[in-house]
Amino acid sequence: PDLQWLSYCSLIFLVATAGGQTTAPICGYPQLHDPQGEVTLRQLQIDKSFLDGPTFKIREKLTGDEINLIQVSFTELYVGDDFVIFGETAEIDSGRIPTGTVAAIAENFASSTAPGSIDPTRGIKAISEMLFGPPPQIGEDSKVYILLIDVRDDYVPDSSEEFVAGYFDPLDQISAGNMKNIIYLDTYPGMSSGFGSGLLMNTLAHEYQHLIHYGRDPDEDVWLNEGLSELAPQLMGIAGRDFSSYLADTNVMLDQFGGRIADYARCGLFMTYYFHRFGQGAITALV
Repeated sequence: PDLQWLSYCSLIFLVATAGGQTTAPICGYPQLHDPQGEVTLRQLQIDKSFLDGPTFKIREKLTGDEINLIQVSFTELYVGDDFVIFGETAEIDSGRIPTGTVAAIAENFASSTAPGSIDPTRGIKAISEMLFGPPPQIGEDSKVYILLIDVRDDYVPDSSEEFVAGYFDPLDQISAGNMKNIIYLDTYPGMSSGFGSGLLMNTLAHEYQHLIHYGRDPDEDVWLNEGLSELAPQLMGIAGRDFSSYLADTNVMLDQFGGRIADYARCGLFMTYYFHRFGQGAITALV
């Protein structure tokens, strides 16, 4: 079993390093997992006709001490039995949300995963719930809302070393937010700069684990939560993160998490080992 696990990790490493991306995708949840302070819905001076369709409250800025939400217009793109996909209207108008990408998200979330998945006949949603449990129930609504947005993360093309590829926001579980189970996926640069569909599916699986986990243990340690979210896409046949950033300097405590790429790699590598050593039941028991 140990030799098989080492071979598996080597495969993940090779696939993840093949793309040669210079801007690294990260998760926004570690910055949001413990929201504190007053939440403000900023009243922007906007053309009211722009808000003809459905609206959601999103973070005006993902980092910083202040929590300011803005009302943003969205367009419904896909309706499934237990999930809905919306696109930020401005991003649709800019051409950053291709129709084919929306269809691929729906297919992978609902129906099937890659050949290397623990069950290719099931989608990200079903496998995640088998591993980690059901999503939270908010009133009568247990649907999952996938919002495709330009994450407000101060990304600067050709300059930023990282960008937030997606996030789950705990505020959406309470009245200060949208009172819905929401996953946010980044459109720029996440859907428009050659990262491919693999990044989107990886982020979708990663953030759905966070959403489920929050409903079961909102105070979970960040390192363990991120480790499980790094593991999730791997179990669905989706290429994982390159571990080399951690392997280059392993003299770090396992439970330290500062948001560096090496922190994601360390936690993900440990949970990959844990799964292959102890099995699915041990993963479910952690949540």
